[in-house]
Amino acid sequence: MQLTHKQWFFWNSQVLYKKLDGLTGGKHEEIFDMVKDLMFTDPAELLPTYQHLLEIDFAHLGNGSTTERQYWIESMESALIATDHIIERGGKQ
Repeated sequence: MQLTHKQWFFWNSQVLYKKLDGLTGGKHEEIFDMVKDLMFTDPAELLPTYQHLLEIDFAHLGNGSTTERQYWIESMESALIATDHIIERGGKQ
């Protein structure tokens, strides 16, 4: 019974409990994990137009708001998609 209670408490704290910015703890961790993955993107994988996204102060991003991190993630994902699209078209912009 204690194990079930601990699992229920963990579930509530990670999935149901809303923290800062109205997000669950699990969602905050997911956002940080995405930033960690994307921050190690090789600048050569991006078009020169988007390489500035990797020149930001990651300490500031980590200490900033969740909204800033989400915006940066969306910008990086868009940049990667745009780069892939250009490459698929044979490099013609």
